[in-house]
Amino acid sequence: MILKKNIKPIRNGLGLLSKIEGVTFEWRDNRAEKGFQTGLIADEVEKVLPSAVVEHNDVKRIQEQELGGVYVAAINELHEMVKRLDARVKKLEKELAKKR
Repeated sequence: MILKKNIKPIRNGLGLLSKIEGVTFEWRDNRAEKGFQTGLIADEVEKVLPSAVVEHNDVKRIQEQELGGVYVAAINELHEMVKRLDARVKKLEKELAKKR
């Protein structure tokens, strides 16, 4: 049974992710996680992907599962770039070999 509808590919995943900065940080309160953590800032994510951020008791949290599709789209875009660049390099190498 298909539970999803209005399915559309994510466009410009790399562009979306480029607007979000990965950071290291320490929590201000006494959480179990001590020392430096890695992650994202909810306010930044919210500007780019509002559906990935929820707010409860005036605290914003990132729903990491909402970012998965964007990560995959960005990786696929990078893969296509690498393939194009690889083809270009091979072409240039052939041209250079002919000139030698």
